[in-house]
Amino acid sequence: MTKQIRQEHKILAAFFLVIAVFAVLLLLIPRTDNFATISSQEVDEYLYKKLDEYVRPYDENPSFANIFNTAITNPDELTVTDRQTYVTLERKLFSGWEIAWSYRNEGYLDGHRFDEWDSWYIDEIRRRPSFAWTENREHFSFSEGFVQHVDESTIAQ
Repeated sequence: MTKQIRQEHKILAAFFLVIAVFAVLLLLIPRTDNFATISSQEVDEYLYKKLDEYVRPYDENPSFANIFNTAITNPDELTVTDRQTYVTLERKLFSGWEIAWSYRNEGYLDGHRFDEWDSWYIDEIRRRPSFAWTENREHFSFSEGFVQHVDESTIAQ
């Protein structure tokens, strides 16, 4: 009889061990459902932070500001190095726009707020030389849908 009780205890212990391991695994698996509760306001705040990251180098470095001004007013005067610097700095602008575009497509940014961001980005991009987009499009990975959106939005320059 004692052997049978010990055997039952072993079975129960193994069962509880499996349950405990399963519970620990559930705690360790990353939860993505928390992201689904992000609000459009939180997305706005994030996009403003991305915008600040884009503007900061121009604000903090006078040579970058000069490159920007030359690119806007007289892009043909940019040296090869300055042109590459400008294209690289502008990548942050396009990355921020793609984030807004993706968040809208995923339902985290409502249509009205996206339209405001999108209009602002379109106006900004139209002020810039077209090579800022075309060279970024060629050298960095943007989603196909976003590339199409930018191409269609900025073609009417």
